[in-house]
Amino acid sequence: MYEADVPVLNQSPQARVQASEAGLRQVLGRLTGQGESGLTIRVTGTSADRLMTRFSYHSVVVNGQRQPRIKLSFNPAQTLATVRNSGLPVWGVTRPSVKLYLLSQEADGSWVALSQSHPVREAMVRAAWVRGLVLTFPSFNTTVVPVSEMLDAVNPNKPVDPLASLGEDSATESVEETAPVEGTVVAGSSATLRASCEPEAPEPPPEPFLPGVVPKDSELVLVGEIRAAPSPQAPVSPPTPSEPQVLPGPAFTWAIGTDRGVIGLPVGDPIAQGTQLVERIADEMGRRFAVRWVNPSAQTLRVASVTKIPAYAELMRYLGRQEVFSRVDLREAGPEHFEFSVITPADPEELARVFRVEGRLLQKNVADESAGKTQAPCDAPLREGAEEVVEPLEPGTPTEDGIADTGLPVFVWQN
Repeated sequence: MYEADVPVLNQSPQARVQASEAGLRQVLGRLTGQGESGLTIRVTGTSADRLMTRFSYHSVVVNGQRQPRIKLSFNPAQTLATVRNSGLPVWGVTRPSVKLYLLSQEADGSWVALSQSHPVREAMVRAAWVRGLVLTFPSFNTTVVPVSEMLDAVNPNKPVDPLASLGEDSATESVEETAPVEGTVVAGSSATLRASCEPEAPEPPPEPFLPGVVPKDSELVLVGEIRAAPSPQAPVSPPTPSEPQVLPGPAFTWAIGTDRGVIGLPVGDPIAQGTQLVERIADEMGRRFAVRWVNPSAQTLRVASVTKIPAYAELMRYLGRQEVFSRVDLREAGPEHFEFSVITPADPEELARVFRVEGRLLQKNVADESAGKTQAPCDAPLREGAEEVVEPLEPGTPTEDGIADTGLPVFVWQN
């Protein structure tokens, strides 16, 4: 995370300082999830050289010529402090793995999987290292993993009819104003509505993203085709207004857990296209998992299911290495839970999303569902004509299970 590998002119101190500036920008782009091109912070060679802890020279062959390079290591604590003090996003070391089911189009028009020595795959792995991603390329049979069929629904090369959505809007049925409101009781009625407090039906298991592949919260699965640029053809006249619009470029579908999305790219050189795909993946994941370090505050974090000293020690080590916390202090120790005071700019949703990647801390309701627990039955039905009034809880008010509403969700430690 805090290492860089960049070209260097020579082994002089001046060249090293100049290279350290490029190296620090590489590290900051990886740590923030924004990439070098997205950084809004000014970096100088002198400031970068002060953050460097060690360096070593080596060389690689590029286009038949040997190129000198330098490997740089930067102080993690000081580099992280630089990001925080600048108000940049912080994307921690814990990151989803990336599984790519990709086919590449060869010069003869055929499609092949990306072998380990394929130049597109090698370029993607290099680009992924710069952005802090770990790529895996599972082997697959195209008859089992229908890449082309999956892309049919999102392929930008298919005609898009701009009037197609109008029919869907007009088919929407209006809702009667006299329909009863869920969870309320109409005065004078003999019926009591219990829909709002009845246990919800269990959610169906997640659908496979690919045959036999159900993405986890700790991994991103992507499927698509890297298409070579088409051969030059005669110019095509522009479509008339009555014709549907045709968009260029391939589309790659991705999934993290139950979330789905599409990444579109223009057709071009396969190596450049593969590298750009890695950049887009890192950008999407950075927006999802990075937490902008703005207005950090002290918040209370409660962790349940911690009953043994070794588990507590492991929990403290886990919290201590989270980049979304600048400080963690123990406030209260109970028989089955611990309460911490943490300094973080993350809101509950961001914190839960970051924790679910590694799967060691889960929100209490999520952990209960994974353990197969069901919702508690409702209390007695409301009396005829009565109205249910729910007052919001004040911070620190104990809930039914004795856990106070602290602003952050209650997490369960997975031993």
